Amino acid sequence: MKYTHTISGILILLLTSVTNANNTVPILNKKTQNQKTFVLLDSIKANNKPDLASLGFLPIRMIPSAVLWTDGKLTTTIDRPQIQSFMRQMKKNHQFIYIDVEHLPFSLDNLSEFTDSQNTLIAIFDEIKPHHPTAKMGFYSVPPVREFYGPVRCNTRRLTQWRQKNGLLYPLAKKVDVLYPSLYAFSSDIDHWKSYAIANINEAKQYGKTIYAFIWPEYHPSVRKNNEVREFVSYDYWYAQLEMVYQQADGVVIWTPSAIRFDWNENAPWWLATKDFIAKHGLSSTHNAAATKIDMPTSELISANISANKANTKTDVPKSQANLAHKVK
Repeated sequence: MKYTHTISGILILLLTSVTNANNTVPILNKKTQNQKTFVLLDSIKANNKPDLASLGFLPIRMIPSAVLWTDGKLTTTIDRPQIQSFMRQMKKNHQFIYIDVEHLPFSLDNLSEFTDSQNTLIAIFDEIKPHHPTAKMGFYSVPPVREFYGPVRCNTRRLTQWRQKNGLLYPLAKKVDVLYPSLYAFSSDIDHWKSYAIANINEAKQYGKTIYAFIWPEYHPSVRKNNEVREFVSYDYWYAQLEMVYQQADGVVIWTPSAIRFDWNENAPWWLATKDFIAKHGLSSTHNAAATKIDMPTSELISANISANKANTKTDVPKSQANLAHKVK
């Protein structure tokens, strides 16, 4: 057999395998090379929550309505001096920011009011953006306006009006950096949730912007059997939500309310599902770091992939934990 000793041949060999104490394992498989870029954003408020950075999560900062208006008076006239004061105190290194304004009306019955609401949001964005020019900034849940019953019930009238509203929101969509649609669980039927989620993400796609969808590992209070008791979704429900968002959007914001914090449980079914999801798609920070180093010098690339393989043995969720999740739900 004839061998041609070329530098390119040696590099291909080095990038195909690396030898450890047991045997030879691949370091740049097809999945790593074609891996989808998907952002995990952490807006989870819990007591004794661990640092989630090693799993690939990045922090996201909220700007609440309270800092935008004087004494909490929610009108279309924002308090610019108060906003400027808040911005001067806020750290400047935030990579992801969402502005939480949920009271402004967007009804086709009053187009003048609709326009005022949109112009108010644009003014808020213009006031804040210069303080965080590199942040990926947008508004929670708009655009598009959230709609549940239209997609779930195939209600033509509601769907038509909803799409009209979203069509009027192009000026705001053009202004923001990213979209943060809200896809909370308004039904215990996962098929209903999927219909609603796909429809809302499709509406968001029309604007041509990056989409980071908000999901919450609890049922919305409006559908809980007892509104006084928190009701977390099951392993299967949450995993299906994560997978759907992964297939349809560019990232996910996992959110829980700050007003009522829960005690962190490493074995909670929804969290086991989250770790299984991260392991399946290789979304841990170490894995993603290695996956983005393909254009690096060869020696650094090999080192990065060796680290990624070591990390993969630690981030995969044991089958025993996955089985436990199915038993608990």
